[in-house]
Amino acid sequence: MSTILITGANRGIGLEFVRQYAAEGWRVHAACRDPDKAAELKVVKGDVRLHRLDVTDEGQIDALEAALAGEPIDILINNAGVRGMGDSFGGTEVAGWLETLRVNAIAPVRVSEGLITNLERGHRKLIVNITSRLGSVAENSSGGSYAYRSSKAALNMAAKSLSVDLKGRGITVVVFHPGWVQTDMGGSGAPVTPPESVAGMRAKIAKLTAADSGHFFNYTGQPIPFRFLLALRLYGVDPDRRAGRTPRARGDMAALHAGRGVQDHRTIAADAAAAARSVSPQGFRPLRAPAEDPLQSARTVSVRQPGGGSRVLLAVGSGASTGQGARARRLSRGVRRSARCA
Repeated sequence: MSTILITGANRGIGLEFVRQYAAEGWRVHAACRDPDKAAELKVVKGDVRLHRLDVTDEGQIDALEAALAGEPIDILINNAGVRGMGDSFGGTEVAGWLETLRVNAIAPVRVSEGLITNLERGHRKLIVNITSRLGSVAENSSGGSYAYRSSKAALNMAAKSLSVDLKGRGITVVVFHPGWVQTDMGGSGAPVTPPESVAGMRAKIAKLTAADSGHFFNYTGQPIPFRFLLALRLYGVDPDRRAGRTPRARGDMAALHAGRGVQDHRTIAADAAAAARSVSPQGFRPLRAPAEDPLQSARTVSVRQPGGGSRVLLAVGSGASTGQGARARRLSRGVRRSARCA
């Protein structure tokens, strides 16, 4: 029997994960802070086993590890999270911010550490972390939400490190943006329902392989490149859109002057092309692979538009006074810095 453990399982996305996996015959270990008050969780039909777990409580993590000793776990979903305090400049609440980091960024690593032996015994050997696009440096154009944004950015980095550190143990680690979902945190006006979000993530989870470890996915299954979310933003693309919808270009070029070596330039260019293809594979097709322009010392990726013609999606290079290198310098320095951090 396939087995999954879900944190934050008493409501919202976590509760929907429990419902859908239980309905398909999985053994579901549902963890939440107070199972006695989890009325909706208690009535879920199937092989659902409730566990008391405050993900910031070391003693409860140890107790869960002891209770599950020797039991294989195929998938761990680190879903527990909080919105956090300290959301506006001038209103910083240090204690609330630190608590948000503990729940959203540190706890997923600690829970993963506590259950690593169970995961190694499982068949899928998969850790799924629920993050948010609000943790993207490149996509932050509205400011605010200091605690939540920083905690999700930290989770993304922690998950990436986990994917490297656990590769030798056969563990796959990914992060998912669940969309803007109708939960207590997302509000009733959000465009995505919990069943839609979870069904999309489950469809992708079922297809994940070791090659996906360290990657970031939208709930629709589309990859969200960590480094080049900026390419999507400059092109006015909403990564939540379904594949096949053509993005609307806002400008002729997204040019970034990096100057960090040929191999890195090519990597960034490849990420840009992947970003365009992942959002709208039918609308954009690579015109040519990343290549060096000997006259301009730039790496470029162009995309062909459905109506004909092409646009340069990315030009990265070290040219100081020529063509695309000069154009790169004309972009705002803030945008270039954001691209390096994405």
